[in-house]
Amino acid sequence: MQGSRRPIAAIADDLSRVIEHFAKLGFDIRRGRIAVYADALARAANGKVVDRGILWSAACETEDLVDAASHDEKVLHFVRDRIKALCGGDPVFTETSELDQGRNLCFELVTASMLQKISGIPSALQSPTDAVNVVAGQTLLVECKRPSTLKGLARCIAEGYRQLSEHRRSGATGVGALAIEVTALINPQFGVLVAPDREQATAALDGHILRLFASAKEELARAARNSREDAGVQLMMFRAKCMTGDGLNPPDVTTVWQAQPMVPLDSPEFAALYRHVSRLPTFTPGVVVAQ
Repeated sequence: MQGSRRPIAAIADDLSRVIEHFAKLGFDIRRGRIAVYADALARAANGKVVDRGILWSAACETEDLVDAASHDEKVLHFVRDRIKALCGGDPVFTETSELDQGRNLCFELVTASMLQKISGIPSALQSPTDAVNVVAGQTLLVECKRPSTLKGLARCIAEGYRQLSEHRRSGATGVGALAIEVTALINPQFGVLVAPDREQATAALDGHILRLFASAKEELARAARNSREDAGVQLMMFRAKCMTGDGLNPPDVTTVWQAQPMVPLDSPEFAALYRHVSRLPTFTPGVVVAQ
């Protein structure tokens, strides 16, 4: 499903609404990188020249912040002590950036929002995993990871297995899954992916994810050796997003979710769940970056 392309002014309005939403909950998030984004979007909307990397990052991150703010206040209550971290981190996240708790939390909220859109059921946060939802009648327990290096990818996968294993030992039941944000791994310099249309941009992002698996073969093998069999990981979901364009017109944002089963699809219950998750929204609504 392809959304309508939207101008910078609309993105700026989205971010303003997110800031207002969290302010009503008692959190001032117009600080740090979010303040940088708000200022950059306002200047760009008024026709002023803005640093390209900041502007592109603001467009990408605002979409995530909108999803983060989409949850019911009762749901967000479970992460109240972490919301203030949303403002932290480098304004432009690249391979040289350190992991930051703000983006980690944002990706958890984005994943929970995505599952909610699929199932039509509100997601739970940190109960017991980062995100929990009931999809096709199956409880889906998801740990969310956002590595910035290949070594970090292996470490994150091993950590996710360990966390799910511990949840199992504490009595948690359901299908185990890891959601991994891989944008920094496939596009470390935060460049524009050139493609003539959104369909081909999506296919290219899918291809970049598959190439990542090939280049990370050793790290993934190491993670597999260190994984715990009792974790019950049956599904991995990888997300990548990128500024895309045809090289002639202003670029916009393309987002891809890719679901990979970790077990044979011979269980009727898992097969039904996988069919639902495989229909993950391929695109987020397009946004035009006018500079």
